[in-house]
Amino acid sequence: GTFMQMALGEARALAERAAELQVAEAHLVLATLEEAAGEGGRALEALRRALYLDPQLITAHVSQARLYTRVGRLRDAQRARANALRYLEPLDPETPMRMEPPTTAGALRAALEAP
Repeated sequence: GTFMQMALGEARALAERAAELQVAEAHLVLATLEEAAGEGGRALEALRRALYLDPQLITAHVSQARLYTRVGRLRDAQRARANALRYLEPLDPETPMRMEPPTTAGALRAALEAP
């Protein structure tokens, strides 16, 4: 209810201030908050800004694929998935990925390649 909305609002304000510093991960956090608030369009825009700053940010490509799939933009989802896989390719399968829930490059690769 109201407490959660206030907490999301405060977190969004902090993430927006961090994003002004042009740090890709700040835009990724903002995208996560926007998605949690049901703002898919704003989440996709934050992900686009994150990827502009860091085109190899695998977690942003994965989030894009998930959101595009959710809104029925399957061609865009496939492109985002392919981008994530391209950047995962050179990583050791045991490389930890900073995601929730925590995973490894190999497990993420397998999940993205699954039909």
